[in-house]
Amino acid sequence: MARQEIFYVGRVVKTGFKQEDLISALLTSKPVILNDLVWTIVNSTLLIDENRNKPYIYGKLSKSKKLGSVTVLTNELNKEIEKEEPYLIDASSEFVYIPGFSGIIFRLNPGKIEPKQFIKWFNKIVEDTLGIIFVECSIKLIDDLRDFYQKIIKLDKITTLQSKVNPPNPLFGKFWEPLKNYLIGRNADEVVFKEVSKSGELFTRIKEILELLMNGTKEEIEDYINSNDISLVDTSILMSLDGYGDGNIIGKENNKMTKIKLHEKTLNFSIPKDHSIEDIYEKAVTIFSRINNERYMEH
Repeated sequence: MARQEIFYVGRVVKTGFKQEDLISALLTSKPVILNDLVWTIVNSTLLIDENRNKPYIYGKLSKSKKLGSVTVLTNELNKEIEKEEPYLIDASSEFVYIPGFSGIIFRLNPGKIEPKQFIKWFNKIVEDTLGIIFVECSIKLIDDLRDFYQKIIKLDKITTLQSKVNPPNPLFGKFWEPLKNYLIGRNADEVVFKEVSKSGELFTRIKEILELLMNGTKEEIEDYINSNDISLVDTSILMSLDGYGDGNIIGKENNKMTKIKLHEKTLNFSIPKDHSIEDIYEKAVTIFSRINNERYMEH
């Protein structure tokens, strides 16, 4: 069996800058130098999906050393020596960014570039390249809804809901469209929610909303939305699960306090190591299109 490589699925959340700014930053990025390490985005290319007439960007996040060494043979080919080389690449991680989904997929490089490292340095490179005050770039991984649902249905009661969300662009989910409109109406780049019930449990519908989202039809979902007054806090959890924020849920399971963090079980996929750029792009489009259909997301 061909060796497989793992890619993670997320959204790029842009605060204080626009889509065209991000595209420009990815294509003309500046390196970030920390001690003897250099982090940079290399080989970035703007490509066009001619079948769908949609743009996407391919590139690599690269980690190199200011001054590294390699083992080579002498000219006489009879002895090994260490030769110093500037900017010797230590590791890299491929990524594809698709503006139409605000979606990014990036490769895990085990022991070299883990997901948290990729996110940290990708964000830092974009922010430093833009060089604008009050700019924030963040990658939010997208949760596996069914895995998250299996965690929260074990809770006998929910006592705390906490979330932080950012305006989506260009997509929004059916359930959390009112929250998107709220953010736009307030001209807010970020909103934080926290509800706590110390004496009992919160009256939240997050469990039934998730079940309906996973198993209901579009008509059933629209009927539910039209017939119920859904809390903005509940919808903020859904928005975070879709890659536009962070949060956690605290409750009791068998009389024990349990904390469930968002983004602990995130979407990822594997693909053969000898893939092409088009292979990972097509896989990404399939994944994001499925997310849109399953979660009834629209432009």
